[in-house]
Amino acid sequence: AYPNPFAGTVRLSIVSGTELRSVVVYDVFGRAVEDLTDQFSESRQEAYWAPRSLPAGLYIIRAVNATGMTSSTIRSTQ
Repeated sequence: AYPNPFAGTVRLSIVSGTELRSVVVYDVFGRAVEDLTDQFSESRQEAYWAPRSLPAGLYIIRAVNATGMTSSTIRSTQ
């Protein structure tokens, strides 16, 4: 994710050698706040996310593909 921390919008890049199954943003309480899966495809491995009506704070981006899961923590300062 770039930039991190961010104000407004953050760029998310997913490197996936296998089928991407989901990309979901969670708040620090583990609640899913946005599903970004439809923004990614085999040809598009980058998307932008803006938390809009969500408060400033920490968010976890979790990407799941056929071989496993990875997560990254980002910080919104807005």
